[in-house]
Amino acid sequence: MEWGGDVVRRLLIGSLVIVLALGLIGCKSVSEKIGEEIAGGVVGADIDVDEDRVTIETDDGASTIAGGEGVLVEEFPDDFPLYDDAELETSTLFSEGGREQIYVLLSTRDSVDDVYDWYKSKLEPAGWKLRDDVKMTTGDSELAQLVVESGDREAALMISAGASGTEIVINLYSTE
Repeated sequence: MEWGGDVVRRLLIGSLVIVLALGLIGCKSVSEKIGEEIAGGVVGADIDVDEDRVTIETDDGASTIAGGEGVLVEEFPDDFPLYDDAELETSTLFSEGGREQIYVLLSTRDSVDDVYDWYKSKLEPAGWKLRDDVKMTTGDSELAQLVVESGDREAALMISAGASGTEIVINLYSTE
């Protein structure tokens, strides 16, 4: 495989995003601004770190990574229900070229059946059309998955039994 300049540049941008996101998020300081300038100069992009958000702007457009532990990204849609008795573990936004993907992890002590039934009763009244519905139990393992859509958005919801309760994974993404 031949490594063109565009591939190397994208790899550098991706690596720098991860470094900036892990090392600089949460404390706006002089060293952070210097890091933004140095990283931006290396990859030929404008890099901005603002609290829980890293934005990289190039001639090709802007990319944003946001979120964190115990934080729900502001882009999470108001019309998508979040399970009432769940604790927010983390959420992340990936945005590039006008397309967004949001990842949310919730946990609860409630059963997979209870969470599954709750989402089945809440999604369609909230405007999310059910496209796929799978629920299975194998041995000690329980798993349910719902795939829904609303306008130009889709969501995959995975509910599974974990060691300390039930995990709820929500992946929302724009389709256009």
